[in-house]
Amino acid sequence: MPSQNDGRRVLVVDDDARITELLVTMLQALGHTTAGALSRDEALQSARGFRPDVVLLDVTMPGVAGADLLLALMQAAPQARVLVMTGDPARAAVLLEHGAVGYLTKPFRIETLAETLKKVVA
Repeated sequence: MPSQNDGRRVLVVDDDARITELLVTMLQALGHTTAGALSRDEALQSARGFRPDVVLLDVTMPGVAGADLLLALMQAAPQARVLVMTGDPARAAVLLEHGAVGYLTKPFRIETLAETLKKVVA
C-alpha cells in the first residue's frame, strides 16, 4: 500500500461512465484520492472544489473541443497537471502544445497509467 505522501488527488474526466468508474476504482487501488466527471460542467466544478493534482482527461467528448476543455481546466485548477487520454497521438500532440503534460493512448494498461502518473508528479 502506498504511503499517504505517494497518493495524489486525481480527477478523471470521461463522458463514458463505465470508463470513468473503472479508472476511479483503479486509481483508488493505487492509493490515490479520486473524483470523476462525465461532462465539461462537472469537470470544471470538480476541478474547482476537488483541487486535483492531476486531471486525466478524455479529449473526445460530445460537444466539447479537447483544447477548449484543457484550457478551461487549467484555469479552474492551475495547480493540476493534465494528462490526456486519446486513441489519436496526433491529437495528443496538439494538446501538449496547449499545456497538457503527457498523454495515454487508449486502450492502456493500469501499469502504464501508474508509471505515467509517477512521472507526471515527480
